[in-house]
Amino acid sequence: MELGFVRVLLVLTTLFLQRISCWSDVECLREFKSSFGDPMRFLDSWVFPPTSNICNFAGITCLHPNDSSVYSISLPASGFTGEFPRGLDKCSSLTYLDLSQNELSGSIPPNVCSILPYLVAFDIHENSFSGSIDTSFNNCTYLNNLDLSENRFSGPIPGQIGVLPRLTKFDVSNNQFSGPIPSSLTTFDSSVFASNPVLCGQPLRNECPRRSWQSEVLEAIRGSSPILIFSNRVFQRLCYVRSTPLKIAQHLPWIPSLDRRTQSRPSVRIFHGIGYGGPRAHARIMQRERRRQG
Repeated sequence: MELGFVRVLLVLTTLFLQRISCWSDVECLREFKSSFGDPMRFLDSWVFPPTSNICNFAGITCLHPNDSSVYSISLPASGFTGEFPRGLDKCSSLTYLDLSQNELSGSIPPNVCSILPYLVAFDIHENSFSGSIDTSFNNCTYLNNLDLSENRFSGPIPGQIGVLPRLTKFDVSNNQFSGPIPSSLTTFDSSVFASNPVLCGQPLRNECPRRSWQSEVLEAIRGSSPILIFSNRVFQRLCYVRSTPLKIAQHLPWIPSLDRRTQSRPSVRIFHGIGYGGPRAHARIMQRERRRQG
């Protein structure tokens, strides 16, 4: 008797959890649809509340027809307008997203794989998305297909993408990315980086311009690695040490545009003892450097 009751309870619990999962995916698709303009009426079959299984909706594939857990959303060339869709976090089983060849714009989320933790394929080529992708694909453990080509993305390509363990297909061509290509991505063919006018480095043929020491100083001030700076007016070592933060602008007269917040940033420190100390201090440091290198 007790065993039979337990079996019934397990069945009811399973059905209840499936029901919750089903309604979560329904809400996911409802929000997804409301995110877009649909001038071609491609989503007319998406009726809410659903009059049939959502697995029968145009562009939707489910893990199992009777489960209603959305596995794939594939809606290329559907004429959609608007921004990146809302509600995807409610499609907890979604692994494949294809919104390519539409007219979508704006930025993509900074945490795509927090929203879609099991994402395997992400294809949004031939849209008008813009902005940076600095952290968008961090921790995308399962991602093996990433196509961002023919958009308007800008800024650097993050090296984190190159260390994604399963990434085999990658394309960022025809965008506005800039700066050096991360070494972690140089195994990909040059064609996947093509038509980004200010992108440089291997595997492209155009070499990156050598940075001036002034730009390296600016990078250090913004929180980069320690750096030695030599000039006839300035000798500083900027690094992370436990010492008193000083005003930077008074020692860097060639940067008149530094604002007060940058000048007093606590993350930029002057390394006392080998910092700015006039010609004698400069000569001592130069002598030490020659001994170290010789």
